[in-house]
Amino acid sequence: MLIYFEIPRSTFYERLKITQRKDKYYQVKEEIAKQFKYSKETYGYRRIWYCLKKKGFTYCQETVRRLMSSMGLKVTVYSAKSHYHSYHGHVGKVAPNYLHQQFNAQKAYQVLHTDIIKFLLMNRPKAIYHQSLMKLAVPWLLTQLQLILI
Repeated sequence: MLIYFEIPRSTFYERLKITQRKDKYYQVKEEIAKQFKYSKETYGYRRIWYCLKKKGFTYCQETVRRLMSSMGLKVTVYSAKSHYHSYHGHVGKVAPNYLHQQFNAQKAYQVLHTDIIKFLLMNRPKAIYHQSLMKLAVPWLLTQLQLILI
């Protein structure tokens, strides 16, 4: 077999010895698994480390974290991806697009534009909403907008 795999005899026996060696973290791993199961898989490595410290084990947090990751113990209840998301997809109706982004009207009141503004006042718990209606074909409005933008 050594000739087939082309490995030295000493390497074979060294690897055989490593596989037969007892795990020096055997007791700690059992206690980690027990505490993780007792916590209903909600304790991370810091809480597990504190529980081990109370039981008399003297290992650092890094060792506990490494052992937990090697055992595949990971908290999934409080993951970073379980935060609040306000997106609910398409809600309500979408108005038909009659203008197709062509806002150059020739007559007054041919194209109207609405705008809603939310005001928060200091002494009121609720907001005040103001809705304005604008005509896009009025020349004085266009000149005022140009003056403001300049």
